[in-house]
Amino acid sequence: MGQTSKVPPRPRVDEKAEIIFSPDVGEDETLLAAQARFEAKYLGREGVEGVGEGRTAIGDPAITVYVRDAGVAEALPKHFESHPVIIEIVGSIDAY
Repeated sequence: MGQTSKVPPRPRVDEKAEIIFSPDVGEDETLLAAQARFEAKYLGREGVEGVGEGRTAIGDPAITVYVRDAGVAEALPKHFESHPVIIEIVGSIDAY
C-alpha cells in the first residue's frame, strides 16, 4: 500500500496592515520648481510631448515626461535635480 503524507494545516494568519500616505508638502513644492526647470530645458525638444508631476511605483514624487518614441526617451535624464524622471512613451500628441 502507498503511504499518504499528512500535511499539517496551515496556521491562520489575521493580519491587518495600514499604510498611511502623507507626502511632505515642502517636497512637492521642490518637485514643482524642478519640473518647471525641466520643462524650460527639455519641453522644446523634438519628440518631447509633455511634462507633468507624478509618483514612482513606491509613491515618491517624480517628474513624468511624455515622449513620442524610445529614441527620445533614451536621450533624457533618468534623474533631474535629485528627482526621479518617469518616461512614458505615448506617441505623438495632437492638440485639438
